[in-house]
Amino acid sequence: MTTRTETLSALLDTLVDDDAAAPITYDVVDDDVIVSRRSDIRDRAEALRAELEAVGVRPGQCLAVMLPNWSDALVWQFAAASVGAHVIGVNTRYNTGEVAHILTAARPAVVAVPAAFHGLDLFGRLSEAAASVPDVAAPAVAVVRGPSETDTTAQEFDLGGGAWVAGSGDTTGVEVPETPDQVTLTAAGIDDDPQDHLAVAFTTSGSTGVPKLAAHRHSAIVRHGHADAAIMQVRSGDVGLCVLPVSGVFGFSAAMAMIAGGGALLMETVFDPAAVLRRMQQVKVTHGVGADDLFGRLYDEWHTGERADLSSFRWLGIADFLGRSKEIARWARDEFGTHTSGVFGSSEVFALAMLWNADDPESVRWNGGGRAVDSAIELRVADPLDDTPIADGEQGELQFRGPNVVDAYLGNPEAAARAFTNDGWFRSGDSQCRSAAAAIGMCAAWATFCVYAGSSSTPPKSSVASLSIRVWES
Repeated sequence: MTTRTETLSALLDTLVDDDAAAPITYDVVDDDVIVSRRSDIRDRAEALRAELEAVGVRPGQCLAVMLPNWSDALVWQFAAASVGAHVIGVNTRYNTGEVAHILTAARPAVVAVPAAFHGLDLFGRLSEAAASVPDVAAPAVAVVRGPSETDTTAQEFDLGGGAWVAGSGDTTGVEVPETPDQVTLTAAGIDDDPQDHLAVAFTTSGSTGVPKLAAHRHSAIVRHGHADAAIMQVRSGDVGLCVLPVSGVFGFSAAMAMIAGGGALLMETVFDPAAVLRRMQQVKVTHGVGADDLFGRLYDEWHTGERADLSSFRWLGIADFLGRSKEIARWARDEFGTHTSGVFGSSEVFALAMLWNADDPESVRWNGGGRAVDSAIELRVADPLDDTPIADGEQGELQFRGPNVVDAYLGNPEAAARAFTNDGWFRSGDSQCRSAAAAIGMCAAWATFCVYAGSSSTPPKSSVASLSIRVWES
């Protein structure tokens, strides 16, 4: 249960107070890098906050942010949180049906869309989605010009609820609709400080139906970001590679770890391996998080094209989907001295909920999984039929309790009941074998893992048990 409110705004204020001129984002425009300082991001967030208040956004409302990996996406997160609203990220690749589901389940009061991005008609997709759910009140639309400052007017972006150009200061005639309360608190969130507002929501995988929208509070985001940053050894001046969309939990968690640790983000919107490698060298990227498909493409490009100097690249967190993690980890170690860790997480417990420690041997670290990043994160393996803890060596369901666990679901009251046991543990749905230790890790490829259920203290290195598991929800 959360006992202390730590806000995103306070995090940003602390960073500005520490060093206002330090870079926090590097946007990419026509292969050029545009730097935003910490004070720049706060100034833009405060200006956007004023606009959100002017159009009538209220605490508890949802804002849908349909933006690529621009610094604007972070500005919207900070500004929304400062007025007590929460953000649901909308991936720019979502189809009309997926966008319509978000409009119905989250009922956003505002949708932020790019004025232009990569030739995609994102507003057209939004318009089709809105037309398919006529019983949902049309949200106001905020048109975002992006780092290239695309010239635009608001009129052509009006869904019927009004539109304005974000950052212009002119919200004349725009007033957000009344929106129903779509929030159902979970066992993890129901007793928390009511002033510790929800700040972000992520879509789950939807493997068993339509995606759920899993929401987390301010303090959970900030606490988890600090916990990840500590394990990743992020410090001021570091730069994280931000290729994964910050609209999803994997990209968001990695971004917040870098920000919480005082680092900056190289925000890539279109993945061109050769260009990404050049920019990693240019801004001296120190950290990267992603799957082996992403880093496998960088590996292949580095070996066949120009060999970028990545000697600054200290830490790599990798999820293994294609069986290439060890190959990539060995390359990064031998060429750049990079430390590699497997990862574990989901939309409902945050990505990077588990990482390996620096002193874990490579034979362990180079597998998926890890140790809980926060001592307050509890794990158990239980019988999925009655939720009783199981004996060592038996197979059961991995369950979580702690500050990282989903605080609410949007538009799905049944999910909060189904996702938790009667005694308040989150059901991950992952099948495990119990071993009396303290970490969880993948032993081979995607579907075979090891689990150590217990405290976060150091487990015996020899205590490893095989199991089957689903890893990521995005």
